[in-house]
Amino acid sequence: MTEDLLTADERKVLETFVRVTREGEMAQAKELFRNSRSRHHIARTHSQYVTDWETTRARMRASLKSGTLPPDTSEALYRAMIEEAEKIAEDKLHFVQLMFEMTFGVSIFNYLRPDGKAVRWFGLFG
Repeated sequence: MTEDLLTADERKVLETFVRVTREGEMAQAKELFRNSRSRHHIARTHSQYVTDWETTRARMRASLKSGTLPPDTSEALYRAMIEEAEKIAEDKLHFVQLMFEMTFGVSIFNYLRPDGKAVRWFGLFG
């Protein structure tokens, strides 16, 4: 595991990154359900979460590959951040999927493709 290669200071940085990122991502997902009761809106937002994460992950991987890392960030720390961000994104999407099913009694995948992105039905999804 990448985390085993980190210094004590880097582990603290990673712990803070995970805590802050998880809090922000889960707050965003919870806010979605506080502010919307539209199945289509929630499904579209889930789709956007997937797209946003794919973009972020690609950008982070490109930075790692090119060696263009944030200041004072080792390759091992950055790899660990990517791994943890992946877990956080998966947890956020799973939360939205579970809340959707609990709220509406059907799977969000009735409105999404298997990859979690919006289905384009009758102009409902852009």
